[in-house]
Amino acid sequence: MTDADAEALVAEALGAAVTLVRTGSGGDHRSWGVTAAAGRYVLRSAPDTATSRRLDREVRVRDALRPHVDVPVPLAAATGTWCGTRWTLDARLPGDDLEAAAVTARTLEDLSRFLRTLHAVPLGLVRALGSPDVLVPPLGALRHQARDAVRELGRPSDLPLPSADDDGPVVLHADLKGEHLLVDGSGGLSGVLDWSDAGTGDPALDVEGLVLAVGADAARVVARGARTPCVAVERGVFLARCRSAVRWAAARRGEPVGPEPLLQRQFHRAWG
Repeated sequence: MTDADAEALVAEALGAAVTLVRTGSGGDHRSWGVTAAAGRYVLRSAPDTATSRRLDREVRVRDALRPHVDVPVPLAAATGTWCGTRWTLDARLPGDDLEAAAVTARTLEDLSRFLRTLHAVPLGLVRALGSPDVLVPPLGALRHQARDAVRELGRPSDLPLPSADDDGPVVLHADLKGEHLLVDGSGGLSGVLDWSDAGTGDPALDVEGLVLAVGADAARVVARGARTPCVAVERGVFLARCRSAVRWAAARRGEPVGPEPLLQRQFHRAWG
C-alpha cells in the first residue's frame, strides 16, 4: 500500500479529508499517523495473509478484553481489506510512550492495577478467539545461551536459575515494553498498545516486559501490587536479563535485531 493508497482509503472510511504521515514500514505492519477533522488515528496495513489473520485476531481480542482491563486499549474506527490483506484504522490514544517519559509512583500503581485485571481475565475469553499459548523457553538452555553475552557485557555470568514452578497460565499481553505503554503528564497509564501477541501463559512473560520498560526493581513493585506469585516475578527478571543481554550483544556485533540504543537501555534496566 502506497501513501496515496492509504490516504484515499482513510478519506473514504472517514468521509473527510485527511493528512497522513508514514510512521513505520517493516516488522508486522505498515503504519501511518492520520489527522482528520474528527480526530487523530493510526492506520495499520498487513503486508500478507498470515499477518492479516493476526491483525483480525488482535482487533477481536482488544474488543473482548476492553471491559475487563483497567486501562484504555485501542478501538478500531474502521477495518477492511485492501488487495486481499487486512487493515485497521484505530483512534489514537492520548499520551506519550514510556520510552520517552518518566516513570512515576502513579505509573507503577496503574501498571499494577492493569496487570492484576489482565491476569484475572478468564482464559477461555481469548482462547475462543484463537489466541496462542505463549511458551517460556527452557530456562537452562536460555542461561547457557546468555552466559557469553553477559560476560561480554561486563556482568556476572553465573545467572542462578529461578524456579520453574508456576500456578498455571493467565491471559498475557506478551509484549509489554516501553513503546507499547502510554502515559499522561502525571505518569498515569493512558493506554496499552499492540495486542498482536496476546495469548495465555506464564505471568513471568509479562513481568519480563515490565522489567525492560521500568527496570527490575520497579517491575518487582508492580508485580507485587498485582499479586503475581514471587516465583513468577523472579522468573520474569531472569528472562529479561538473559534475553536483553543476548539481543544487545547481537546488536553490538552488527546483527539486525533492533535499534542498539533501545536494546542498550533495556539491558541496563534489566540489570539495574
